[in-house]
Amino acid sequence: MKIRRILLIAPDPGTHHRRVIKRLFKPIFPPLGILAVAAVTPDRFDVQVIDEAVQPLTFEEEADVVGLTANTASVMRAYEIATEFRRRGKTVVMGGIHASACPDEALGYVDAVVVGEAENLWPKVLSDLEADSAQRVYRHQPGEFPDIEHLPNPRRDLLNLRSYFLPNTIQTTRGCPHNCGFCSVHQFFGGKYRQRSIPEVVTEI
Repeated sequence: MKIRRILLIAPDPGTHHRRVIKRLFKPIFPPLGILAVAAVTPDRFDVQVIDEAVQPLTFEEEADVVGLTANTASVMRAYEIATEFRRRGKTVVMGGIHASACPDEALGYVDAVVVGEAENLWPKVLSDLEADSAQRVYRHQPGEFPDIEHLPNPRRDLLNLRSYFLPNTIQTTRGCPHNCGFCSVHQFFGGKYRQRSIPEVVTEI
């Protein structure tokens, strides 16, 4: 498969309540996770990011591969987007909290699912697609989590940060030792704190 252009999308649920809020207020944060995925995308690809919370999505976008992230609130919109792009012959890959928790469900709508943190997996997905040997599910080995030291900075240049109330968000740790029943962090990011070095965080700031 020849890949030139990659489109990464953060879907918006699009409820009436949400549309009213969008007219009155800026979204609070940019989608840092998908900007981190853009940052580990190899330089040989052209990358575009669309956050539906601040910009419209048209299905006429030029892309060879469409990447989607979604939490449970936005997953139905993500499935709508995936279905339409696949109808138009695009390859669709999905990650994020919901797809990681329910990969079998997500596979009903997309070509491949990335389970867990994407940094060590996304380049492998793209190289497999180029070689026409893509898997249906990509995941780390049990108990394995990416090293968050020395990661490239999220591609904030791919969004208009003036569209957000708090644009300059920074991730300093991942994981949590407290396995609270209502929270997905322990399952998704692991049961201990993984920390970035203070100099690295200061440099990003």
